Amino acid sequence: MREGRAEASAVIFGALDELFEKSGVRQKDVGVLVLNCSLFNPTPSLSAMVINHYKMRGNILSFNLGGMGCSAGIIAVDLARDMLLPNPSNYAVVVSTKMVGYNWYPGKDRSMLIPNCYFRMGCSAVLLSNRRRDYLRAKYKLEHIVRLFWTDWVDDDDFGVEVKRKGMLVWLFWTDWVDDDDSGVEVKRPGGFRRGVRR
Repeated sequence: MREGRAEASAVIFGALDELFEKSGVRQKDVGVLVLNCSLFNPTPSLSAMVINHYKMRGNILSFNLGGMGCSAGIIAVDLARDMLLPNPSNYAVVVSTKMVGYNWYPGKDRSMLIPNCYFRMGCSAVLLSNRRRDYLRAKYKLEHIVRLFWTDWVDDDDFGVEVKRKGMLVWLFWTDWVDDDDSGVEVKRPGGFRRGVRR
């Protein structure tokens, strides 16, 4: 747990230090903090760690999202926007991070090594504002966010693609190989993760 917190501190504080320096916004002026990390969700939360480190104000709206995978970044921006709407003249900070050290798979099963190759330690931070005076200096304007839930594609077998067993993260990976009769070429179908059985 200590190693996970040290890893989190390194990437999160580095991204936030750079954000506050470039924007010129004081930490006490931030009214909304949304932090997401898929796999590492300690208690006290990472958002509480950020608030404590930067001595942010006591009435900050703080949210810590976890277990949502890559979609959590969009969900975090959507949540920050929703929190800014009823709170005029405010700043929101969205922090999106991945940390793999705490969930690193040290075994020798090749199919289980895939997450070690895909994911690395990293963090991004974005500042959102609904203050009029920031309109001219803003890099982007958030027009709208679209989130879709494709229930047609959901399968009960796909629900448990990422599970923790015996203190380590286990990804259940599968691939489909299709023999194309016309060309005689074997084609790899974009697969996914299912039941730990390689097909």
